[in-house]
Amino acid sequence: MVEPVRSTVRERLSAAVTDAVTLVDRLDAIIATPTSRLGGRGRTGRIDHSQPPWNAPVAHLVLEIHATARYLENDLRDLAGMSWLRRGGDDANTIFALRAIVSLAEAIHDDWLFEPARELGGWCARSLIVLGERDLPQRLPRNVGQAEARCPYCGQLTLRFWSSRGEVRCVNPGCRDGDDRRPVARMDYSPVIQGWVLAWRDGSVGLPPPTIDDVNVGIAS
Repeated sequence: MVEPVRSTVRERLSAAVTDAVTLVDRLDAIIATPTSRLGGRGRTGRIDHSQPPWNAPVAHLVLEIHATARYLENDLRDLAGMSWLRRGGDDANTIFALRAIVSLAEAIHDDWLFEPARELGGWCARSLIVLGERDLPQRLPRNVGQAEARCPYCGQLTLRFWSSRGEVRCVNPGCRDGDDRRPVARMDYSPVIQGWVLAWRDGSVGLPPPTIDDVNVGIAS
């Protein structure tokens, strides 16, 4: 049997575990803080039910990683021909389970590691969104009555905008630009039209919707 070699998926998995370990501690530190005290607008209008004295999105993420870490650890143990391991429900055991995933991955073929890397990476991404350190992708803003802009490469309604980076991507997995890469564009000012355009990394240029004022990038038609 050929021994598995270190690969990109192993690096992704190891990085996701490292990030998850750090994020567990950070989420624990704010789990008892209500959302309104973390920069939210608080309550408005009449509320007929009591509000939980904790941050519900954070609590859900913490419970999710407790379950995910144990499931992934035992799934890899099963693939490695080992018996399942019961761990306690505290944070320390969650950290042990996460770190065990990296060790177990050394004995597992690459094909079985994509799903753990995807699950942990997705959890880390959702955690960063809740912590306010990553923005959600948005559809390109448009004026009332105007059609949504289509991707110039695949023709689908799959363009998404990340306001913090001023970046536009096509989220269609099968879409490719002129350089056979996933389409990515940045907002550049064009002196020719005296306005903002989408400058794609293959050298193509496409016009954005007329206004994107609500994302504070100063784009005008």
